[in-house]
Amino acid sequence: MSALPGLRGHVGRALTLFVLVGALVWSYWPTLVELEWNWSTSPQYSHGYLVPLLGAGMLWWRRDGLRKVSPRTNWWGLGLLVLAGAMRLG
Repeated sequence: MSALPGLRGHVGRALTLFVLVGALVWSYWPTLVELEWNWSTSPQYSHGYLVPLLGAGMLWWRRDGLRKVSPRTNWWGLGLLVLAGAMRLG
């Protein structure tokens, strides 16, 4: 019985992450399709497949420094997210 609260917390976090990633992919799907088309048909942009991999690699290499950063709330960020969402929908 003591393992259930921890398990529920992990399942809740995983579900939240899944929903957020799904919403982002759904929202940007037309853009992602167009990017992939440009990468596959234009020699000038054929390196585009490497950009997400290099970005993930850079995050991986800096993961120790990122762990040391303490998260803190900044309400300006929420305002910017709302503005970006309104621009995306409009």
